[in-house]
Amino acid sequence: MMQSLEQRIDSYLHNRMDVKEKTDFEREMASEKNLQKEVELQKAAYLAIEKHGDAEIRERVHQWEHPASPTLFKKYWWRFALPIVLVYASIFIYNALSKPHLEEDLFEEYFETVVYRSTTAYPLETFPNWNNGTKAYKLGDYETATSFYEEHLRRQTETQEALFYTGMAFLSQNPPNLKKAQFYLGQVTGKQNPYTNTAKWNLALAYLKEGRVVRTKKLLRELLAKGNYRNEDVKELLE
Repeated sequence: MMQSLEQRIDSYLHNRMDVKEKTDFEREMASEKNLQKEVELQKAAYLAIEKHGDAEIRERVHQWEHPASPTLFKKYWWRFALPIVLVYASIFIYNALSKPHLEEDLFEEYFETVVYRSTTAYPLETFPNWNNGTKAYKLGDYETATSFYEEHLRRQTETQEALFYTGMAFLSQNPPNLKKAQFYLGQVTGKQNPYTNTAKWNLALAYLKEGRVVRTKKLLRELLAKGNYRNEDVKELLE
């Protein structure tokens, strides 16, 4: 019978695997960060149980499953269940608290501001807001850049380039304006254009930082299906 993931982790932590199984499992852990995390959490659970008295909990579980007196069991069932509930509650809370930090760390690891490279000529006298915004963008003053860029978009015809760099300016702020970045970059990811893949990658990171993992994975899988943009980074982040 095939073991569940929890059973495999249990066998690994309690040294019940043979040499080949252990080698294969450790190789799998090395390539899958999620599996590493599950192993750490299950190990933490065992340590918590050990700390609070492994023998006592086992005895209470036994009493819970085989109560000497059904009446007493009904009256005091919570005393048997409480230690186990506390252990699993602590694991759940730890996981819930660590998840946002993981997503923020991944954003910081993979995000980098896109260097401005225009594909369109913007005469200064015709597009003053765009050119002033671009000067600010190049200097790293992203708050000023977004102000000029949005004014440009209000007054001029929207282009994929203008939408892309406006979104990137919002995402490059400290802290990033995720809603605005998602709004502008999201308009670049539809019909294929020179900015589509870069916009899709950065939009995925914007969703990741906000904790919207499902949307992040959807965009990364779309990039992977195309197979021509930051393949290794996309695969790493999906893992």
